[in-house]
Amino acid sequence: MAQIKGFEQFGFKRNGENDTQHYGSCPFCRSSKERFYVNKESALWDCKVCGRSGNFSQFLEQISEQHQAAITGALISKLSRSRGIKPQTLKSWGVGWSGIYFTWAARGNMNSSPTDLRRYQLGKKVLATSGSKLSLITSPRDTETKKVWIMEGDWDGMALWECLRSLKIQDQVYASPGAGILPKRLFSLFDGKDVIVCYDNDDAGQRG
Repeated sequence: MAQIKGFEQFGFKRNGENDTQHYGSCPFCRSSKERFYVNKESALWDCKVCGRSGNFSQFLEQISEQHQAAITGALISKLSRSRGIKPQTLKSWGVGWSGIYFTWAARGNMNSSPTDLRRYQLGKKVLATSGSKLSLITSPRDTETKKVWIMEGDWDGMALWECLRSLKIQDQVYASPGAGILPKRLFSLFDGKDVIVCYDNDDAGQRG
């Protein structure tokens, strides 16, 4: 099960397994008791101590909320200076702090549920969570609009969103992890929309 590494990337410490489940310490309550269980086939999980449970998407959602609550103004300012994006924009896109990575959820899909939690360290590349599925990245605060924009890359998406909001334009903005990365299952997001695609001016961007 590929998702088990994803659980481990966000605080699950796997200490053993039985025929159907991995088990270890809970990334939420951090109890010393090894009562956090992950099903080997379905990736359904639950903690017998704090009572949290769900599927992999719900794990990513709750971890993202935990990270957003943990991030400080100093960390947001540090990322803002590094990327040239305003702190309020970063907050609006759900940026949090894991203790190691800046994180934000990719929830640009028909259910608006996170299928990936993006991970970033200053000066390095944005990483996907192990076992995740591709979705576009967008601000969870956005509402649907007739005109939508698709940018290449998380940072370009945030930067355009910030620019549009400074002009009092509320168009919804999506970011693709890369040029040409738009699975067919996401096409219905744009039914009836006026879509503007802005990819990088390179070979990959032209093909995308």
